[in-house]
Amino acid sequence: MIKHGREIVKLGVPDGTAADQQAEFKKELAKFNSALNKFRTDARRGSNSQLKTSYSAVHDSFEMLASMLPRK
Repeated sequence: MIKHGREIVKLGVPDGTAADQQAEFKKELAKFNSALNKFRTDARRGSNSQLKTSYSAVHDSFEMLASMLPRK
């Protein structure tokens, strides 16, 4: 999951994103990247509760990114 998440971050803002939405998309990508980092740390050293919380943060951030994708 972390590998694929990092690939999403590397892609950056997708083509077709409205100019006024690009800054917001970049912010959400940064949040997603931070959530991935926290999840990775919790997967290695955290408690089950911490892992559950960080997984939810990754999921919620991904869902936000998906909702911001340009529609064709």
